[in-house]
Amino acid sequence: MQESPAVLEIFKSTAKDEMEHAEKLGERIVYLGGIPTKKPEPIVEGGDLKKMIHDDLAKERNKYVRKRYAVS
Repeated sequence: MQESPAVLEIFKSTAKDEMEHAEKLGERIVYLGGIPTKKPEPIVEGGDLKKMIHDDLAKERNKYVRKRYAVS
């Protein structure tokens, strides 16, 4: 599978959005008197486009499960 510049740009944009979200979440945690975690999840790098999309989907599913657990 060939790499797609359009898809790579989507990944870059999404990564920036996720960083901004994490920063806002950290600020909110501090505001509420907590201490945000300083241990990020491992970063999965490399691979072809299909692997990148698969890895991203797995992270999104994991994130969904953790958020669902946190509010239950």
